[in-house]
Amino acid sequence: MDLDYGDHQATRYTHQVMTEVRGPKAIERFNEIVRTTNTSDFEAQFFDLASQTLLVIGSFDLAFYHEVEALFEGVTFTRFDFGAVFCEPQLFIGDSDSRELAAQYTDLETDDVVFIIHNGPSFQGGRQHIVVAKSLTLREGMVYHYQRENLQPGESIAPWVPSSS
Repeated sequence: MDLDYGDHQATRYTHQVMTEVRGPKAIERFNEIVRTTNTSDFEAQFFDLASQTLLVIGSFDLAFYHEVEALFEGVTFTRFDFGAVFCEPQLFIGDSDSRELAAQYTDLETDDVVFIIHNGPSFQGGRQHIVVAKSLTLREGMVYHYQRENLQPGESIAPWVPSSS
């Protein structure tokens, strides 16, 4: 999928070097990464209304790189703090109450999934964010937020990084 990042096209972004899981396994893997690695900070990096995609990235140090991408596709609604960093979030599919809440803001279709991102549940109960989407793909690989030479297998430069040429 080509996403438009303003002047920078995602075609420079080599997704094929990243490992990828979809559906329920993506949720399981997301939570496993948060629980078992130092990848603890996540943020919404990009939302494209035209293609209905939301990209949430995760890392130990978001200023320099990310190692995890949660790509929500077919997004019809979000209740999300864009620009905020989510610390040790948990991801799950919402229950019937979550669907009822989302239905107040958007017309839910039968194949819409209500995803809940629970930010900082260990800190005063945290805060729950909602993403209504058709699907979720989780990608893993090292993506640098700056130009870098001699990339190794599994490494790439983020599409929003200006080209050095």
